[in-house]
Amino acid sequence: MVLSSADKSKVKIIYGSEGYEDLDTLYYAHDPNIGKWKVLYSPKQTAAIGYKRRDTAIVINYWRDGKIKEVKKTIGSRIYEESYCSNGQLIQRGTLREINEKYYCNGKPKYLYDKQTGVAKYYADDGFLIMEGKQNLVRQPDGVWIYYDIDRIDHYEVFKSGELIFKGDSLPEIYKNIR
Repeated sequence: MVLSSADKSKVKIIYGSEGYEDLDTLYYAHDPNIGKWKVLYSPKQTAAIGYKRRDTAIVINYWRDGKIKEVKKTIGSRIYEESYCSNGQLIQRGTLREINEKYYCNGKPKYLYDKQTGVAKYYADDGFLIMEGKQNLVRQPDGVWIYYDIDRIDHYEVFKSGELIFKGDSLPEIYKNIR
């Protein structure tokens, strides 16, 4: 594997939601024989590694403390992603087009989607259920959505293919069977 220095104007590393982190020097190592590469914060501190073989590629990005920040697996045109907080907590999992799980850094769920039933649930960072309802195949709200307050149902919304058709404090009989 060959280790070489890279000019900071050519290399930027995505660093959290703040955007990019500019570094004076990054190191890049590449072995063309096995399709493996590595970007390092310093000669001994890994920032990212990647592997490529035929139609499969894996890229792993790291936080500065060495914990995994993000894993992307590409097989053909399908991309699978996992993202982690700096404390190591999983915060997102799914394919690029279809995120099924999102979590807060404290480990509590933020968004859960059951692909079998189409039910999506959104949570506050303390684990409290904020709202739940069905989504159609293109992830638009479809059917009855329930919004919660601390100790009760706050209101209902009914959607048809993403379009809001009803909103109110109680659910009329006509909509009770379309959950």
